[in-house]
Amino acid sequence: MKKSMVSIVAYAVLAFADPVLDYQLAGQDTYNQGNYEIAIEDYKRALEIQVMTLSPMDPNLARSYNNLAVLYEKIGDNIKALEYHLKCLPIVEKMLGLEHPDIAKRYNNIGSLYRTTGDYPKALEYFKKSVFVQEKVLGLQHPDTANSYNDIGSIYYNLENHLEALKYFQKSLAIREKVLGLQHPDTASSYNNMGALYHSMGDYSKAIEFYLKALAVSEKASGHDSLDTAHSYNNIGSLYDEMGNYPKALEYFQKSLTIKEKVLGLNHPSTATSYNNIGGLYYHTGDYPKALEYFQKSLAIKETVLGSGHPETINNYINVREVYKRMGNDDKALEYHNKSIAVIVEQ
Repeated sequence: MKKSMVSIVAYAVLAFADPVLDYQLAGQDTYNQGNYEIAIEDYKRALEIQVMTLSPMDPNLARSYNNLAVLYEKIGDNIKALEYHLKCLPIVEKMLGLEHPDIAKRYNNIGSLYRTTGDYPKALEYFKKSVFVQEKVLGLQHPDTANSYNDIGSIYYNLENHLEALKYFQKSLAIREKVLGLQHPDTASSYNNMGALYHSMGDYSKAIEFYLKALAVSEKASGHDSLDTAHSYNNIGSLYDEMGNYPKALEYFQKSLTIKEKVLGLNHPSTATSYNNIGGLYYHTGDYPKALEYFQKSLAIKETVLGSGHPETINNYINVREVYKRMGNDDKALEYHNKSIAVIVEQ
């Protein structure tokens, strides 16, 4: 699900002293070096002066708000990024008008930020604003319009409004198939989204149809050892797992794991997720020693990479506990129970 990113705006060097420009140039320099926190402080100092000396709708303020929003996105502070994007928006709307491609991108970016914060109604509001502009300015068959339909579908999916999600996913898919072709990665993404939606709706035959379409495109477009292919294998494995077809689920989970170990390495959280999925399969089939082996592999990575307090790590403690309970090892089961409780209490 794609996200439109607005870029840092560069500044020209002028021949006279200007403290605002000095701070902006310093911020631009530290941004280029990847020192985002320092760049934020430089841009904030420039903004403090601008707020006192410029009118509230001055285009120079929009540029400063934009740059701070981009920087906060870089450091993962989506709340602050959203704050500055919203400050920038009315100025840019006045400058460009409401029916401009850049305005659509800004609506989309704000919608994406609301989505990351879990505010799906606000995300939907801005994604719909974006697609309204794109339909008028770019047309109904443009890839950006398809991306916005896909974003809207994703929000309805998260809200469990399956019929609306299906409508928008189908709109997006139709454009991508027609404009980008059947072998494009974005088309594969739409197939995956359709598969996930039908999976959630319990329509397993339609889900597997779209998952297999996505897999075929991923294997051809990205290669048999790509992460897109691993993702498709994992989706198919999850579907077979839910259907109770554990041998087929294991086959696809192992295919996904093989790629992740090769591409991401043995100590990546996504590799740990694959270990956990395989452990779950062995647990369901009653092979508790194998389940324990894979759960512990997953746990070792998550403790190291994510930390003991991460929700996924806590979930792994619980998985290991349940295996020990099934194996009749009450002492070990209690040990991992206490680990999970201790972390939760600390938080």
